[in-house]
Amino acid sequence: MNASNRKGIYGLSVVLLVFALLFLSYLSEKKLSNTGENLKQNGILINQLGYRPDDEKTALIKAVQPDTFLIIDAATNVVVIKKKFNDRMEFDKATGDNLFTLDFSDLRKPGMYRITIPVLAETSYNFAVNNNVYNECAIKTLESFYYQRCGEEISNSTEWKHPICHIKHALFYDDPTEQMNISGGWHDAGDYNKFVPSTAVSAAFLLYAFESNPDFFMTAN
Repeated sequence: MNASNRKGIYGLSVVLLVFALLFLSYLSEKKLSNTGENLKQNGILINQLGYRPDDEKTALIKAVQPDTFLIIDAATNVVVIKKKFNDRMEFDKATGDNLFTLDFSDLRKPGMYRITIPVLAETSYNFAVNNNVYNECAIKTLESFYYQRCGEEISNSTEWKHPICHIKHALFYDDPTEQMNISGGWHDAGDYNKFVPSTAVSAAFLLYAFESNPDFFMTAN
C-alpha cells in the first residue's frame, strides 16, 4: 500500500470516527420514551409500563435526598399519598448514580398517577396502576415472533408483511455441492438474514416463558 492510499484510509477513518461520536452524542441527548407525552428527561425514575395493584411499587431519585414525595391522582390532581423517603442511599454500579428509593407499595387503587417532589420541583411521568399494565408489552413481544418468521408469508392486515421466503435449500459455503433445508425460525433484526445465535436465543426465550408459566400453555386455546 502506497503513502497516498494510507493517507486516504486514515482520512476516511477519522471521518467515520467523528460521525460515530456525533451520532452517539445525538442518541444520548435525544429524549426517548414509551409514550408520546414523555418527551423530556426526568429525575424520577419509574416503571413507565406501570404497576399492578398488589405488587411492590418503587421509584428512584438520583443523588439528592428530599424530605417527602407526593402521589397525585392524574385525573383529579388530588394528593392520595404523602410519604417520607427512606434514609438509605444506594450506589448503582451500572450507571454510576447514587439513588434513593421511593416506596409507594400501599398505592393499590387502579388509576393514573404521578409522583411529585415539591422541594426539587420534580414531577414524574404519569403511570398506571392496574392488573393489565404488562398486557400490551406482552402482546407486542409475542407478535414480534410472528412478524420475524422465516419460510412463510407474513400478512396480518398491517404494513409489516412479506411474501414467502427462504424456501430453497441453502448451499454450504465451503462446498456448494452440499445443501441443507434451513427454512423456518426467525429473521434477525429488521432484515432477512438468519443466524444460529439469534434463532437459538429466540427459541430459548419461548422455553423460558413455558418454564415460568406452564399452566398457561397447557390451558390456552
